[in-house]
Amino acid sequence: MAEHAQIIRLARYRPDPGQRDNLIAQLQQQVDAMRSLNGLFGAQVCRVQEDPELVVVISRWENEAALRGQGQPQVASNLQAAAQVAERADTEHLIAL
Repeated sequence: MAEHAQIIRLARYRPDPGQRDNLIAQLQQQVDAMRSLNGLFGAQVCRVQEDPELVVVISRWENEAALRGQGQPQVASNLQAAAQVAERADTEHLIAL
């Protein structure tokens, strides 16, 4: 396994009104399911200090092939549940040089 993550993924979510706690719970379940994926260095749910309503899932991946493993069924079902209580604001992939 590589010593450092080659890809860092930032997935930002804006909860529907009154759904922030539910969104956080859904995203935490997603992160817990992701932890079994090969090539994942770590994942966590965060709030953004400058925009406290925004919730971000940060994950660090060994490489692109590991990131594609994110489509596994347990992760996909948690993403669908999160989509019921939020809109995804955007996603960024930071690639190490």
